[in-house]
Amino acid sequence: MRRLSVFADGWTLEAAEAVAGNPGVVEAGSRISAGEILDLLSRLIEKSMVMAEGQEDEARYRLLATIRSYSLEKLSESGEAESVSSRHAAYFLDLVEAAEPEMHGPHQLKWLNRLERDYDNILATLLLFQRRSDRESALRLTGALFWYWCLKGPYSDALEWSEPIIARARGMEPTGALAKASITNAFMHFMRQKLPLATARCRESLELFTKLGDRHGMAGALMWLGFWERNAGDLSAAEAHGEKSVRIFQELGDPWALAFSRMFYHAGPRDSVSESERREIETCAATFRLVGDSWGLAFALMLLGHLSRKAGNLVKAKSMLRRSEQLFREIGDRQLIAWVLRQLGQTYLEDSRLDDARECLEESLELFANLGNTIFACRTLRWLSRLEVSSGRHERAACLFASASALATSVTDPDAAVRMRYEPALTENLELGEVELAELWDRGCGMTLREAIDYARAKEL
Repeated sequence: MRRLSVFADGWTLEAAEAVAGNPGVVEAGSRISAGEILDLLSRLIEKSMVMAEGQEDEARYRLLATIRSYSLEKLSESGEAESVSSRHAAYFLDLVEAAEPEMHGPHQLKWLNRLERDYDNILATLLLFQRRSDRESALRLTGALFWYWCLKGPYSDALEWSEPIIARARGMEPTGALAKASITNAFMHFMRQKLPLATARCRESLELFTKLGDRHGMAGALMWLGFWERNAGDLSAAEAHGEKSVRIFQELGDPWALAFSRMFYHAGPRDSVSESERREIETCAATFRLVGDSWGLAFALMLLGHLSRKAGNLVKAKSMLRRSEQLFREIGDRQLIAWVLRQLGQTYLEDSRLDDARECLEESLELFANLGNTIFACRTLRWLSRLEVSSGRHERAACLFASASALATSVTDPDAAVRMRYEPALTENLELGEVELAELWDRGCGMTLREAIDYARAKEL
């Protein structure tokens, strides 16, 4: 039983067999075979020392907290803590690496849920690798976690773990593990709206993949680099890197990666998209349907919904965005749920369905705030401000607009936030006197994000 205490938050029968049932380990003078593990677990359950959840191959087990604490002490005294911890780490590294290619296929949701259930065990594995200064294994696990962290988050975890792992890898010989882990870290910086750090880390990854001759890795790094450069406004570099990524994936003959690269080539801020570009995104969506990638399909539908709104086809926009929202909810990607809800709110607002717009925008705002994404929360606050203008509540609109502007500036430029005053050009649609507007503006600028959210959701003031 003491070996089971190595699991941070439960385990499956398969995991117990791999970690605690090693037939080469002697316990109390006898050998425990993998086949005996289930019998052992059954006896422990009967004694209420182990809790079981689920059924058959989906069953998970966990030790009661007090029993686990006692068992950890016994494991430490036994002299086998290091070997059991090593088997635990090896098992979960293998699990995450096995899950990685499944993250964009028909079993995507199954593997996402599996890793979510074992997330504490995975983080314990990362911690062990760092404590042992096993840099290569830490990098392998960080790189393999990319799609899980991308689709499920939390981004704060991803940054907290990947940043020191990348830092400790400075000076290492170029490896594929370091290149992949650098992309993971770069993506998490992007999701925190730290574009300079994201692009710098991505360029490091591209350089590593280039040195290693890994064309697939190069194409992936070029794709993200181009997408982030587009978001930063460097359109010429974005076009060059995006086109090169697409060309390499075409040469490699990887249909999923090619669809993904093409989709992100067309994503990001654009004034307009041609009909041929729209058809290309539709082709990407068809590829994702074919391979069973729900996340890729959801993202493509979100793009198409956005383009339909821009083209004035609000019925089609709402249909695509609602389907995108449904898929993101099934996956559990809260960041993208918030994004698509904001787009739905914008669409309903343009269709003069103000109650529906408010419902979507308020949920989007809460999600962004709970994820710690202040920049995107502020963008949603601005749309709520526009909603208040359409509702004829100009005082509320002024406060929300001021709060969004001040909070966003405090993230990107704290000094400017202190100096901020309202700009008439930004508030020209508000039917307010200059003195009243100045007072409302100062009030909004003094709000915390939580206060702004409560203010936005208040029915009566």
